[in-house]
Amino acid sequence: MKIIIRQSSQGALLCEWLIAMALTGIMLSASFAWAGSWQRQQQARHWTANWVIAMEQLRQLAQQDRQNWVVCASADGSRCQAVWQAKWLVFRDDNADGIRQRSEHVQSLSPDIPKAWRMIWRSFRNQDWLTWSAQGDAVLSNGTLTVCPPVIDEAALRQVIVSKSGRMRIRRPSQDSPAVLQAARDVCGWLS
Repeated sequence: MKIIIRQSSQGALLCEWLIAMALTGIMLSASFAWAGSWQRQQQARHWTANWVIAMEQLRQLAQQDRQNWVVCASADGSRCQAVWQAKWLVFRDDNADGIRQRSEHVQSLSPDIPKAWRMIWRSFRNQDWLTWSAQGDAVLSNGTLTVCPPVIDEAALRQVIVSKSGRMRIRRPSQDSPAVLQAARDVCGWLS
């Protein structure tokens, strides 16, 4: 006589199913976090490159007009502000004071600043604006524009360094020295 014992596999299947669901949830949450970071990185890369192109066009306009042109951010369209979160203000600075007068011509600038992002301009003369001179340089207002994403994401941090001669280069602080990364974090106001 042969005795056959059948084992129930329903309990094992339920445990396996719960473990598989938990692992799937962990993997999905990790992929969503990665996708959000990747999206911010791409937005920062795209916007920063377009901003450099717009600044190069403004620099060429200054050389063609043989006039100084000022660019800054402005919530009300009349005064410059230090944190670039609003609309752009671009004007021909006829009297070279960095302050828009009613008689000074205003130019439109694209691209717009992405919503919830902040741009922080730090010049070596503590000015809230960047001036392109008639010679095509930024001698009086060279500095660094730090692009701060809406959430803490070191991989999406970008900086545009504008030299005295008017050359611009894009830097990724996360790929530079720890001191550069910390300085960019400090500019954005991120706590360590």
